[in-house]
Amino acid sequence: MSARERTTAQLERSNWRLDNILTSAGDGLFEINLERGTLWLHSNWMNVVGCDSQSVPGSWDDLRAMIHPDDLPAVNRALRQPFSRREFRVDFRMPDRDANWRWYLCVGRMERIESGYGRPEWVLSGVQRDITAEKTQEVEIRRQRGLMEALIENMPLGAFVKEATSGRYVIWNSALATLSGLPASQVIGRTDIEVMPADKARRAMKSDEDVITQGVSVVIENSWLGESVARNIRLRKVPVVDADRSVKLIIGIVEDVTQQQQVDRLVH
Repeated sequence: MSARERTTAQLERSNWRLDNILTSAGDGLFEINLERGTLWLHSNWMNVVGCDSQSVPGSWDDLRAMIHPDDLPAVNRALRQPFSRREFRVDFRMPDRDANWRWYLCVGRMERIESGYGRPEWVLSGVQRDITAEKTQEVEIRRQRGLMEALIENMPLGAFVKEATSGRYVIWNSALATLSGLPASQVIGRTDIEVMPADKARRAMKSDEDVITQGVSVVIENSWLGESVARNIRLRKVPVVDADRSVKLIIGIVEDVTQQQQVDRLVH
């Protein structure tokens, strides 16, 4: 085998490896010359985007025409930024062969090359990946979060939600703000140690730990609820468990039981 044949064989082997890597990763390789408007697409790009050979864009203008109109401003902003930092990252929608809009993530890098025409040209090289499933999941998570916020806000009792891992409050409803005298703006995004006295915070964090490790509800009598409130407060902490059976959120239901306990003492 001659040196030229060996070089050709090595090149074919490298291309075969690249094809396998891109196919396994689900990435479509592209290169755009922004000065000339020319476009190069790797053979795997068509599989990633899900278009037929008749719909493959032949230029940057053709590719841009396929992008959802609502996403073009984000693409244009991303294209303006790389000239200073050279990095490119943007999400946008494009239609598949069945005219269904699908989400894609494009990640690339801008390079300034010598064109041989007396001035440099900017070329964007990168990969395109289908992220429709991730976007659909994000929408569902936001929908569920909205439902949870509406449910918590409209509860007649005081209620809050905090992240199990960070211990930060993410929801503090109006009933609890009225009961505690603490508006949500002073609680959301903060932890127990930032909201209440140190000894009370330690007790609250200990009960959180019990909820997380045991995965069961915990009831705390005479819980702290604002420094100016002299009431008997009952707090029930309930774990919110994910599909992997780990506690992701803690919901707290707060009830003023002062009158109830007074009546119980009179009766007994």
